[in-house]
Amino acid sequence: MTVLEHPRARANDLEKAMGQFLAELEHANRSSHTLRAYRADLEIFGRYHRSGLESVSPEVLRRYFATLSGLTPATRARKQAALASFLGWCYRNDLISSDPMAKVERVRLQPPQ
Repeated sequence: MTVLEHPRARANDLEKAMGQFLAELEHANRSSHTLRAYRADLEIFGRYHRSGLESVSPEVLRRYFATLSGLTPATRARKQAALASFLGWCYRNDLISSDPMAKVERVRLQPPQ
């Protein structure tokens, strides 16, 4: 007999990993502003990508980032930083087999003058 996994079960591993990541940031005494911004950015991504953690690919990320084109470069860069930090953490903790952000072009901000 084949047991089929409910699609929501895969999404739960993404939500669970996000919760663990945010808890670790909190224990590392990250600023409340960083925690609030990362939590919001990750929740928005989680609503966009309702599949499991392992299915987050460079293509999924590029499509998601394309939906943010109306935002300022600084806001897009922060959202990318939140996902890059989260996915890097997932990779270092063996939750994913590779870091998909490594293959995604990031927003480049002009240095202050």
